[in-house]
Amino acid sequence: MPTCVLLTSKDTLWLVEHAQNELVKNFEILGTWRMNRKSPTLNSIREEFERIPEVDYIFNFLSPKLVPIWLLAKAKVASINFHPGSFQYPGIGSASYSIFDQKDSYGVSAHYMTEKIDEGGIIAERYFKQNPDWGCAELFENALKECCILFTDVINLLMQNPNPPVVRTWSRIPVTRREFENWMIIGDDESSDIIDRKIKALNHPVFPGPFVRKNGHLFSYYQQG
Repeated sequence: MPTCVLLTSKDTLWLVEHAQNELVKNFEILGTWRMNRKSPTLNSIREEFERIPEVDYIFNFLSPKLVPIWLLAKAKVASINFHPGSFQYPGIGSASYSIFDQKDSYGVSAHYMTEKIDEGGIIAERYFKQNPDWGCAELFENALKECCILFTDVINLLMQNPNPPVVRTWSRIPVTRREFENWMIIGDDESSDIIDRKIKALNHPVFPGPFVRKNGHLFSYYQQG
């Protein structure tokens, strides 16, 4: 039975349960780590990882942390990441960009990991209808559900082929957090159409944005409650 390590979400228990339930059918899980954006980097818990011998697979299932090269080196077969966005939207802010672009569908991707975010080749994808009435939170929530189906798809794929071929490459360089945060600021020269689309794409019940800059100060368009 192949072995694996699971890196996953600290905020959403049902994601963890789904991944573990799927993995135990065909893998021996040597360790599970749950993280969110406030968690320390994986380098801070390297000593824990070093206690684990080499593993066949490392799965990063919706953990927000970049997997460092020293950890990727532990995978004898492959390291696979699940990205809640399609090949068109690598990096940060995928759901917001798709809403802004007024897409009819939205995708989620599974890809081989490298030392850079969303760089390795994509081995599996799923797409679903993007409701034009959805905001960022609704689209992202549906993407998480689709990622669960994709996770099952990938496990089944690995049982047929331990190293599945790349079926797609990314369409652009991944968006960094700094780039996304700069994009969230409404520019003085932007048209009313661009502004309206940004407002819709960035409306979220938890995270602030978009922002307006005035006299050197940054104000959130929405008052977060």
